[in-house]
Amino acid sequence: MARLSVGSGRWKRPGPSAWHALGPGQPLPRRPRARRGKAAVTGDSGLTSPGTAKSLTDLSGYVPSANSPVIAAGIDIANDGGRDAAGTALPSGMPDLGGLQRSAGPGRDEAAPTATTTFGNGQSTSPAALTDGSDYTSWASPSTGVTYPGTITLTFPSRRTVSEVVLATHFGQGQGQGITKADVQTWDGSSWVTRAADAQITWTGNTATVERRSLRLPSAVATTGVRLVVKAANHTWGNLSVNEITTR
Repeated sequence: MARLSVGSGRWKRPGPSAWHALGPGQPLPRRPRARRGKAAVTGDSGLTSPGTAKSLTDLSGYVPSANSPVIAAGIDIANDGGRDAAGTALPSGMPDLGGLQRSAGPGRDEAAPTATTTFGNGQSTSPAALTDGSDYTSWASPSTGVTYPGTITLTFPSRRTVSEVVLATHFGQGQGQGITKADVQTWDGSSWVTRAADAQITWTGNTATVERRSLRLPSAVATTGVRLVVKAANHTWGNLSVNEITTR
């Protein structure tokens, strides 16, 4: 459950998202020093009317506005209670950053999606890192013998509506290990259906800074699973790697 101080507009959720805080009308804060360089969101937090709350039952001014950069910018965290600070049901997939959601979702309090891959695992990693609610951990393929195509599959605990698949990685370009081309498929109950073919992914960084890239489907699909058919990647070091895969 998130906590919000009406006077300061700051909130805190235990676990991987605990560093996030939204000040009333102030730029989004930098991460603590040990966590800088990851997938930060910067700029004005874009709350509806910060500073207007009189009590913990009057928090509407701290809801993100329609154009806020915190909309659907959070990380999908397993067993998160399914509700925000005001009791609004959380979405399946990436929530809004902050203690309050702009729009209600199904509010499911459930386990993380199960991730599997045909590439195998390298560097003592596991596909579980792809859905662990943290963009600090990563999965990597073996550093030799990588061939394409290969697949990375997410199976959800329950049906969810997917309009985008979001990848997070670091060292994606140059000396990189980021996926650069993939098909996006969804499970229709009996087979995999390609929703986006040969989607191109361009990574601009070549550092430890985590970048996010979205693969948008032509239209939203209700499904219990998504699969990336990976056709190309940067793997100067021999392997490809992804930190987190989630959905909007």
